[in-house]
Amino acid sequence: MKMNPLSLSWFLLLLATLAFGVALYFWLRDKPMEYKRKVMIGLAFGLWAMSTIFTLQRVADPRYAEFTITQNLPLHFCSMVQFMLIPAYWLRGSSKWLQSFRALLFYPGAVAAFMALLAPAQEYLNQPLFSMNTLFYFIHLGNVLLCLMLVVLGFHTPTIRGALGSLVTFFAIGLLVSPITLAIRHFIDPAANYYFKIGRAVQ
Repeated sequence: MKMNPLSLSWFLLLLATLAFGVALYFWLRDKPMEYKRKVMIGLAFGLWAMSTIFTLQRVADPRYAEFTITQNLPLHFCSMVQFMLIPAYWLRGSSKWLQSFRALLFYPGAVAAFMALLAPAQEYLNQPLFSMNTLFYFIHLGNVLLCLMLVVLGFHTPTIRGALGSLVTFFAIGLLVSPITLAIRHFIDPAANYYFKIGRAVQ
């Protein structure tokens, strides 16, 4: 069975993630917030560790010579989200800045991860379901799930203002990443393409 967007295996993986999310909700819904926090911090750490191991494994694998560390620094937005989910669950309170921080994950974070699932890089297409490549799909599904659980479990209250503000922050981060991308392309690796803003995505 091959893994491709909108294929049977893709939908099965999506349904499995949904089932896990529903089970997680029913398990945690009546638990104290501190208990929820500890569980979600553990899942966020696990997701970040899985992503890091996956990236380093591919960088070290000679079969993926084009998968270089300079093209896969944690400057892709989905990689940033995996790291930001940890303090999003760790930090307590509902201050204005913390709600804005969580809104960035709930809106652009979840959407960006799902878009990656719909349009992955060529190297993740037509690969066997039971292979390391499938971790790409697991990791991005994890992004979607943990971003949505911020609201489902009561860590964040979505608002229209928060949604609009998160878009502004998302594009502001893109502007900050742009000169870094250009510097890497000029001095180190001409194929670096963070935020996928220069021609065809390279990942």
